[in-house]
Amino acid sequence: MIGLVRLHRISYSKIFLYASSSFKCHTQSQLHQSPTKVFTTLQKIRKNLDYQKIISPEYFNFSSDIIDSWANIDQKEKDKPCAYWFVYKNGQEVKWTFEQLSKNSKKSANALLQLGSGAKWKKCMLLLPKMPEWWLINLALMRVGNIVIHSTSMITPKDIEYRLQATKAQCIITTPALAEAVDTIASKCPSLNTKIVVNSSGKINRSGWLSYTDEYSNASEEHECVKSKGSDPFQIYFTSGTTHLPKQVLHSHSGFCLDYVLRFLFCPLPQCREATKDFINLDRRVVYWCLADTGWAKTMWGCVSFSWLSGATTFVHEMPQFNPQQTIEILHKYPIQRFCAPPTVYRMLIANEIPKFDKLEVCVSGGEAMQPEVIKKWKKKTNITILEAYGQTETSVLIYNSKRFPFKMGSMGKANPSLKIDLLDEDGKEVPRGKVGQIAVKVKPNWPLGIFKGYEEDAEKTSKVFVGDYYLTGDHAYVDADGYFFYTGRKDDLITSSAYRIGPVEVESALQQHPDVLESAVIGVPDFERTQIVKAFVILKDSGKKKDAEKLKKELQEHVKKTTAPYKYPRQIEFIDVLPKTISQKIKRAELRAAEEKKFSTNPVQKK
Repeated sequence: MIGLVRLHRISYSKIFLYASSSFKCHTQSQLHQSPTKVFTTLQKIRKNLDYQKIISPEYFNFSSDIIDSWANIDQKEKDKPCAYWFVYKNGQEVKWTFEQLSKNSKKSANALLQLGSGAKWKKCMLLLPKMPEWWLINLALMRVGNIVIHSTSMITPKDIEYRLQATKAQCIITTPALAEAVDTIASKCPSLNTKIVVNSSGKINRSGWLSYTDEYSNASEEHECVKSKGSDPFQIYFTSGTTHLPKQVLHSHSGFCLDYVLRFLFCPLPQCREATKDFINLDRRVVYWCLADTGWAKTMWGCVSFSWLSGATTFVHEMPQFNPQQTIEILHKYPIQRFCAPPTVYRMLIANEIPKFDKLEVCVSGGEAMQPEVIKKWKKKTNITILEAYGQTETSVLIYNSKRFPFKMGSMGKANPSLKIDLLDEDGKEVPRGKVGQIAVKVKPNWPLGIFKGYEEDAEKTSKVFVGDYYLTGDHAYVDADGYFFYTGRKDDLITSSAYRIGPVEVESALQQHPDVLESAVIGVPDFERTQIVKAFVILKDSGKKKDAEKLKKELQEHVKKTTAPYKYPRQIEFIDVLPKTISQKIKRAELRAAEEKKFSTNPVQKK
């Protein structure tokens, strides 16, 4: 936390947001003098702070206001901490201080301008795997004012075509390996006029492509950053598409990162600075490894904004394909103190032997519900409790666990104090505690930072999620008497069986506790008598594969009956080898449902 405070000595006026006229009056003259006085002022007026009235600074650019500010601090220090640490699969390493990161990203900005990616608000699709250039080019595109369209390198030519057409992107930056896929669909994307390839050799064998590598090697380290407003558009993400085609989510320059300052640093005092510290405790010289893919919003929020706002070290390992044993070895070999991964990764890791970690202190997860059994096993093996957090591509973090309050097994944690989060019924009314409702974020009368303002080019879908004063997440949960949220599932995933409402996550969590279950997905399938019945698709461990299938199904059914409410048990169980998932590893329950509904519609015996 000390690092964040030190940084604010330089750029507080640009990244510190004023909550009231009295707050502004008390703090403006102190911003560049003493952060301690600022926090003291906050302490005095904390009762008058209204986080719904906090607004974005008029001008903000992460590259110039954050990266260059840390670079100025680096210049004054002899022992400069590492800002970026990349390890290739062959063991070779790249390490940059903030000073080097600043200079290299300026070189990158000049290279991109020479190659024709420039012009403010020009849309540029970034299609790169984990490589140092991904981080440099992101910072560079901020400097030149481009709108970045993030995409994972694992997408198909059809996916690339859809994204280029939907966004009307004029530029694409990718690798030689993906250039061929782009060329197969480029003629169907009339807006695309600039194709840039990032290649180690500098040689290009494809017509119509420009070499970033050549241009970068000769570029100047001097560059004047574009003057961007905090509200200017900066990046577009595509949602995971678990139920529909992916939608475009646009975030602004300040919205993509400054919400972290508000939600974790400037929460209601006296917990002020402790909030960030207790959630993940990033600071100067703390090494943070997040396994998110380059196409995920989590990578920009975790491995760029949150990490570098705190002055921490972003650690990245090339590891082209996830390998549980290699991941464990990396956590032991390198001084990684903070680790973030989706629940799927933790489920795979606990199936291995895990020697106690010497450096690792904090583990975080998000992206889908974390089963309590996984948390228990990880705690037993590592003595570390996984801190689950909840958010969306549209919102970043909304609910999170913290050492600041007692841990409750199965809970996502408590609502971020800078937001008004309610649970609503189908009529838009708040539900009482203990009852399931849709997670909704209040966005009126003052729009909170970090919450997107609508799906690009899709007014119909936008109108469905912004209703009245709220943004409706589509996710359901209940909150207990102590303010802890418990996730139950997506609106589309909830199962209605004989008038009972059943969340798939509850059943999946029960199944996960059985020693023969590796992973599962639960859906509601059509039923003539009960409207729907619960069906579970189960991936077995090797121990389960050796057992009689029918006997094991009955055993699992009885196990669920004993573990949770009996009416929730899966009346149908199907053993499978692979579950359909999105690129971000979320289970595609909609795909499973569609297949079952098709079976039902063509089977008159089952219908009756």
